[in-house]
Amino acid sequence: MKAIITLIFLLNVLFLKAQFWIAGDTTGLTQIVINQTFVPDSEVTFDIDCDGITDFGFSSSLGTNVAWPWDRLSLFMADHVEVLNSGIGAVTPIAEGDTVLFDDALWTGQLDFIFGTGELGNYGHEHIAEKYLSFRKNGLDTLYCFIRFSNTAIIFTVHEIFSSCSENPLQVITALNITEREKKWMVYPNPAGQCLNVVSEEAINIRLFDLESRVLMAGNQHNLQFDLSGLPAGVYVVEVQFEDGTRERTKVFRQ
Repeated sequence: MKAIITLIFLLNVLFLKAQFWIAGDTTGLTQIVINQTFVPDSEVTFDIDCDGITDFGFSSSLGTNVAWPWDRLSLFMADHVEVLNSGIGAVTPIAEGDTVLFDDALWTGQLDFIFGTGELGNYGHEHIAEKYLSFRKNGLDTLYCFIRFSNTAIIFTVHEIFSSCSENPLQVITALNITEREKKWMVYPNPAGQCLNVVSEEAINIRLFDLESRVLMAGNQHNLQFDLSGLPAGVYVVEVQFEDGTRERTKVFRQ
């Protein structure tokens, strides 16, 4: 038992003194599988050092307010917490097997977004496919947390967590202001621009119709994005078929 404790201690010391991390390596870290997808308006928070206090988190929000009609996948960080951004003005997603450098110049505590829409266009990462977002908390020791993460616009998935903390650092999961129908399926944004997202964990078929009931687009994924760039402005209908055979429809507006 003493030998095992000593080995664990040495692995942690070696990790903390290293100048890099190879994405996916579990040496000195606790690996926790989550594999959960979050729709608007959701929030998750993380505790890097297991002190019961939130250190950073993600929140997604639809721009349904006239005063703020912009969608956003936000990042928030407490004092002394930083994210790897490599000086690019956005978070830096790292692919499996690539190197995360611990050089101070590559980290910042100033970012507050992953993706967003705005009056001047989109910013940040509209699509991340199972890459690692890297966080650290500076103190007497520097502790790290790496999230294997995906997003399509403001829908995001936490796949796995690699953490210096021996407990699950995922603290809170909330889904705010979502009705029972929206829990079953969701269409956004509405009105839509060039893209329309349809999200459902239960759908087996999703179709887009015009008002003459002609099928314009279809797909059988749970999370589907329709490209509306080739369609004129107007009213369209989205139909979702569920595993129990029932169907539901809603109107959407193409701007």
